[in-house]
Amino acid sequence: MKTIFIGSLGGGKTPNDGVSVKNFHIITKLQKYCKNLKVIDSQNWKKSPSILFNILTTILLNPKAKYILSLNNTSAYRLINLITRIVPKAGVIYWVIGGTLGKWILEGKVKASPYKKLKEILVEGKQMKVELRRAGFENVSVMPNFKSIPKIDISSCKHRDGKLKLVFLSRVTPDKGSDLILEAASILNQQGYKDKYSIDFYGPIKEDYKPHFIEEINKSNNLKYHGFIDLRDLDNYKKLSKYDAMLFPTYWHGEGFPGIIIDAYVCGLPILASDWNMNKDFIINGETGVIFKPKSADEIIKVIKNCIEGKFDLKKMSLKTFETVMEYDIETVLSEENLKQHHIID
Repeated sequence: MKTIFIGSLGGGKTPNDGVSVKNFHIITKLQKYCKNLKVIDSQNWKKSPSILFNILTTILLNPKAKYILSLNNTSAYRLINLITRIVPKAGVIYWVIGGTLGKWILEGKVKASPYKKLKEILVEGKQMKVELRRAGFENVSVMPNFKSIPKIDISSCKHRDGKLKLVFLSRVTPDKGSDLILEAASILNQQGYKDKYSIDFYGPIKEDYKPHFIEEINKSNNLKYHGFIDLRDLDNYKKLSKYDAMLFPTYWHGEGFPGIIIDAYVCGLPILASDWNMNKDFIINGETGVIFKPKSADEIIKVIKNCIEGKFDLKKMSLKTFETVMEYDIETVLSEENLKQHHIID
């Protein structure tokens, strides 16, 4: 049987975001096991008639193929509607990106009927599976995010000098929690905690937000922005491992299972995270991190104070993250057994 994969792969450029990197790894595995595989890179398909034409002709010429879709929710909904109407008997597997599909269906933002025609829906966490089960779906399985876990020794990188060192690693935007961190830090500094902690930021900054963010950062010498950190360079994992914990107060609507959670665990970093979307599926409160109420600077203040005062055993949490990380290794998640179990390969 022919297998057709449709998803964003960077548009001819080196994959450099979570979606395209994930799809690149999926394709690499499919090429190993599927003798008859066709790949369609859907990057910017709305602006490219040739990509849409390729998709349409592929569907028409391959009514009995197996389709694997790995797209954002809006694009996937349109494509699922198209495939199931043109070739109703096609076997379609939807590899869900992000954490909103279950909520969209429950809230009526999209119709449930097209998804019920799918052979299987693969979601990143248990919470979405529960949401979809509530919506009447039985064709749902959990396939967590994954990475190739680097084999590096970072145990010697950990050090303590009495000052709490926190790191933020994500897109630097308000809905990822950066404004909440700035607000919390300002209050903590006014309360006399300035010399007891530091926060370093890594990640791309949204252009129209950059002037405000940099202005606020420059007001405090215990907050610093270090630009983008390339984790393809294994030495940068060692750099991250020198921190005590990662701050992740996200309230981004599309948050699923971000790869930075795996990156943090590689480095032995407990994650101080908001109770948002599927975070509790991957961060065990009190074991691999601390979960707090979202959209609240006061909650961030409380968590940082508790870390400074030793109310959380960050060292014990760090050891637990090392134990947990291999659950998300690419060879574990995308093993031949798993791929067969979820009908991705025969």
